Amino acid sequence: MKTMKLKKILGLFIIFAISLSLIAGCAESTEKPGDGEGNGGSNWDNMPVTGVMPDGSIRDLGGINIDVGVFWSPDTTEPTTEYGRAVLEYRDYIQTRHNFTIQEKEIGSHGDHADTIAASTLADNPVAYINKVDPGRIVSLIRNNMFYDVSELPSVDLTAAKWNRHVHDAMNFDGGIFGFVQGYNQFNAGVVFFNKDVLREAGFDPELPYDLQAANEWTWDAMIDIAVAVTREVGGNTGINDRFGFCTFSNRTVLSAVFSNGARFVGKDSTGRFLNEANGSNAFLQAFDHVRDFATRELMQPQPEGSSWDWWRDGFNEGRAAFLIYEEYGKDDFTHASFDWGMVLYPRGPQMDKLMTIYYENINTIPNNRSMTAETADDILFAFDLFTNEPPGYEDDEMSWKYDLYERYLDHRAVDETVAMIRSGDHSELRLDQLVPSFDTGRVAWEVWNFESTGAQLLEEASQEWNSFIDSANRSIFGS
Repeated sequence: MKTMKLKKILGLFIIFAISLSLIAGCAESTEKPGDGEGNGGSNWDNMPVTGVMPDGSIRDLGGINIDVGVFWSPDTTEPTTEYGRAVLEYRDYIQTRHNFTIQEKEIGSHGDHADTIAASTLADNPVAYINKVDPGRIVSLIRNNMFYDVSELPSVDLTAAKWNRHVHDAMNFDGGIFGFVQGYNQFNAGVVFFNKDVLREAGFDPELPYDLQAANEWTWDAMIDIAVAVTREVGGNTGINDRFGFCTFSNRTVLSAVFSNGARFVGKDSTGRFLNEANGSNAFLQAFDHVRDFATRELMQPQPEGSSWDWWRDGFNEGRAAFLIYEEYGKDDFTHASFDWGMVLYPRGPQMDKLMTIYYENINTIPNNRSMTAETADDILFAFDLFTNEPPGYEDDEMSWKYDLYERYLDHRAVDETVAMIRSGDHSELRLDQLVPSFDTGRVAWEVWNFESTGAQLLEEASQEWNSFIDSANRSIFGS
């Protein structure tokens, strides 16, 4: 990454260049910079006017330094696309234009970042002005008044299309909004990877899952029908199957199936209180029975003796199954795979008329330390809003977010169709169960293939425990 000195130099150079063009009375260029990737590039003359004060001056943030606290190592790789370079140049420019700096800062590990945020906020010396918080630690920090209520900050409309409406609703507690996220990140969304070679071997068109998804005919039954046909012996006369419909992990599979049928573990009422929405839900039990069919119909690869807990990933990599139910970030395991693969959403259940996946987000928060004022909080949110905008020339470019993703998939349909649905926000739902401390979906998911109890019995037993966690979370925030 460029140093801040270089950023300032570049920004001043851009401003100087713009000034010269205005003085010379140059007409706006009709050419769009870039290398064929949309209409982007450093076309600063077309930059929308933002942060202009009533007297016509540019909003000056007074040199504020905004660390964005994360619990991972910040990415320092140089962009490889014209779009990526345009993003960096734009961010350099707006930091100079509005006199602020912003950068990611590692504030600790996944396990201790919330404690670091709390301790520094209580000491009136916040570790960062914006912190990304794991959803499992949100309630405990809200309970201790660690986050600033951003609902009435004047400079940014957090209900605008740019912002994640699922997070906005999830972080609404009795009218206060305590977190925000821009866009819909596909990284943690539940998906189904499919091995095109295995499908082709079984006589299927290797594009079939994509085509069914595009036609809204990608259903539980459609996936099961393919899995049944694929599951067979292909390697000899042993009488033992060596190809399977699925390599899968119970927890991810149950989560995907539940939400694909319009059910959920935890919901919220109009005041923000958490609710148990699983107990007694027919849609939930349908999903549970659907996943049990994987075992009763012997469509899953059995776990190899002595294998690690994530054996299912190796099984898919070795070409033993048509489908792997995973999260989108799992694509990185297959970037250099020897087989051809694709990615679709989990198929829709009988209670749904569209595909729906489940995801979670690390949530941006502003610390509520003693010295934090409404003016400073507004400056922070204003700067973050600018920083996360598309660069000039790409604001209406529907391709912009795809450029860096194409090279991470074996085909464009995974990006153009599947990821596009996730990022729209219309085919994904935020996991609220992760906001409830101690809530464990594994309470039923790990037992899904234990047939000593019915699905209804497992759900009823788990719900007694879940209700206690939900009640505790509500008391923490609302006092009752």
